[in-house]
Amino acid sequence: MSVSPMKYSIEMLGSFLRTQLKSQYIVSYCKYLKKKVKGKAVMREIRRYGIIPTLFFIRGHCMVILEFTSVDTLRKLWWLHDSFWHAALVKELGFERANQINLEVAEKLFRMMTNQLLREGIIERPRSIQDLMSIFKVIWKNSFFDDLYITDPISYEGNTAVWIGSQCHAYDAVKKARMLEGYECGCQAIRNGVMKALRLTPSHTIKESLVKGDNRCVIEITFAPDRS
Repeated sequence: MSVSPMKYSIEMLGSFLRTQLKSQYIVSYCKYLKKKVKGKAVMREIRRYGIIPTLFFIRGHCMVILEFTSVDTLRKLWWLHDSFWHAALVKELGFERANQINLEVAEKLFRMMTNQLLREGIIERPRSIQDLMSIFKVIWKNSFFDDLYITDPISYEGNTAVWIGSQCHAYDAVKKARMLEGYECGCQAIRNGVMKALRLTPSHTIKESLVKGDNRCVIEITFAPDRS
């Protein structure tokens, strides 16, 4: 069976993009592809085969807008920004006010994120504590990097789960900056935002905390639908 030059060219381009070859190879192949078919046809076929590169044809020239090769890089930069932002607040306003603002913002952000995940059909409202903890894993996966918290042990008893974690990038950053004393962990605000968006009573307790000097974090979370 013969393969059309169009399909063959598009599949080759997709292979280049998916394996994240260096930009000069992509640009060279763009020039080759441009000689074979018109720019609009290329973009139409790209969409048809499910390839979504940042590829433009402007005045007959092929242009590729490069991006980070890993989403984790963006997540790291976002949390770095968060650390700088909190440190600046502490410097200007002191720990008490900085912690208050940090918790308020974190709760709003994660409430918004959870609502967006619901709207896009990525998660559904939970019916059990197991469902809720699965949702938290989705939140962690989309928020943090290096699969933080994903594989940490969780035990269940009735409508309550106990999560145990031994690593936290926020804790590492605060400790490195020598700002542990006076810092209030933002994880409680994250849980508040997620659970409120899911129409649950934000019932959770920090039993042990790296920030408070323990060698691990132990969080107890209870599944309780909000009846108000």
